[in-house]
Amino acid sequence: MVQRQPIFPGNGFHTAANRLGSESLTTSSKSYSYDIDLMTGRKPCVIWSHEATGAQQQIRFACWNGTKWAGLANPNGFDQISSSPKAKLYPFLAIDAYDTPHVIWHEYANVTVPYGHTPPTEIKYANWNGSSWSGYSGQGPDTISLPGKYANVTSRPSDITINNATNRPGVVWADKDSVYYRAWNGSQWSGIFANADYVTYAPGEHHSPQLAYDYNGKPQVAWQHTPYLNSPVNDIYFSHLGPSSWKGKNGQGPDVVSSGTGSTTNHEPELVVIGGWNVPAIAWRSTNYQNKPSILFRRWDPQSQTWKGFGSSVDKVNGNKGAGALSMDVSVSMTVGIAWTAPTGNADSKVWFKQWTGGTTWKGMTGNAAQLVSRNVSNSMDPKLVMDDFGLPQVTWTHFIPTAAMSEVYFTHWKNWSQGQ
Repeated sequence: MVQRQPIFPGNGFHTAANRLGSESLTTSSKSYSYDIDLMTGRKPCVIWSHEATGAQQQIRFACWNGTKWAGLANPNGFDQISSSPKAKLYPFLAIDAYDTPHVIWHEYANVTVPYGHTPPTEIKYANWNGSSWSGYSGQGPDTISLPGKYANVTSRPSDITINNATNRPGVVWADKDSVYYRAWNGSQWSGIFANADYVTYAPGEHHSPQLAYDYNGKPQVAWQHTPYLNSPVNDIYFSHLGPSSWKGKNGQGPDVVSSGTGSTTNHEPELVVIGGWNVPAIAWRSTNYQNKPSILFRRWDPQSQTWKGFGSSVDKVNGNKGAGALSMDVSVSMTVGIAWTAPTGNADSKVWFKQWTGGTTWKGMTGNAAQLVSRNVSNSMDPKLVMDDFGLPQVTWTHFIPTAAMSEVYFTHWKNWSQGQ
């Protein structure tokens, strides 16, 4: 991601968050699976998948222009990026240094999403070229995934990130048996060593890949590894680009980042590179760390040549809160933020936030306790977080309304600062 600046002055999270696309949401429609990034001019931009009544899912995009949410092609509403009569889910967004949005999504062979979100799906790509949404081919969206190498659909089946060294996008995806990497090299989509690089070494199933670039433009990838189908054990793996192959920091196969934590059920890694240190950091969800659901964190320590937390061998970020889906980002000032979902009882859930700004502890915005992000919005889940240049968070999440069988995408931001406006 390219981190930018926040948009509003004031104090605290919004007590009432803004609904995206609310003009088209009804009791029989759904908006879900989404991502957020920031442009200059203090503008958050959000992409999401929207399902209208009796129609397939389509990909929509909007930015905050200072007074309302609006598209780039449509100043009076959202942009609809996709148009094919096929189901589309899991859009991901990255904005480059020139404020060009780059988008990927999963497009199903079926018109509607099959039960269980089963493959096959293709990964499609488009960017805003100043007048329309299109791939680099100029003939509609590009297809990133390879023939026969369909993306495995999990909770986060792919990722797109801008390489700041080249200002071009890179993409990773998983098809159960492997994790693939491709990037735009100026003339075509390609891996480093092949048409698409095979990142993984270990046998088994691979899910939820995440992509980041270090300051030298070298790609880093983290993913969830399962040794065999329906295995009760899941670990978090990491590889980065070496001189002639993909390998872990250990110089051989992929690193097992979750090793030695005592947790055997590790899911959905989030990967960033901490700027001034130029080191990768990974957060993930465990369902049995110390016999409790936990948000865990480790970063590569060049001095000890090990993966470790800031305060111990592994940091438990969520404290006494529960642990569900999470999102992590880092600002240029090296503030690391994590937002996550936690159940609150009565079949409800909330979104919480903690940050690391130095030292050995994770804190909220106003003290050591985790900060409640979703406030009075019930059934809040699946947050997506971006940290701005001031080290301040902006968050989107899904608000699910079970009685109406609908869901909406909400946005909020922290605005407790008094300078830089």
